[in-house]
Amino acid sequence: MFGKRVLSHGGGIFGFNTNIARITADDVCVVLLANMNTASLDAINKSILAIVYKQPYEVPKERVAIPVDSAVLQQYVGEYEIAPDFKIVISLVNGGLKARPTNQPESSLFAESPTKFFLKIVDAQVEFVKDASGKVEKLILYQNGREIPGKKIK
Repeated sequence: MFGKRVLSHGGGIFGFNTNIARITADDVCVVLLANMNTASLDAINKSILAIVYKQPYEVPKERVAIPVDSAVLQQYVGEYEIAPDFKIVISLVNGGLKARPTNQPESSLFAESPTKFFLKIVDAQVEFVKDASGKVEKLILYQNGREIPGKKIK
């Protein structure tokens, strides 16, 4: 970041989140601790480092959930393969989408558009992509600065 090597790590459990970023060459370290479920610690940490290095930054914006018709949500139900041993199962429960990655607990997805969803427990977003005929063919997982496609297999 900014031409510097950054060592960083974040995590969370049961309502607590953490994030640390170190630039050892300059003896800079930013530690964030939150006693609430917040998905934006990584973005906040990057903004703080941008301030330290006099670079442009953005204040994280709150994502706002919108209602989406259950018939639209039903199209997204299925299993998506991220890797041979890692899949995400999308289900419709009580009018809302749930995502269950392999060997992880189920999490609620919140719509910010009819095709784009976000999680509140981690800084991750999911976008559903349709083919030319209008059939859902994949999802894209946006997390940790990466765009990870997952083909719909069921």
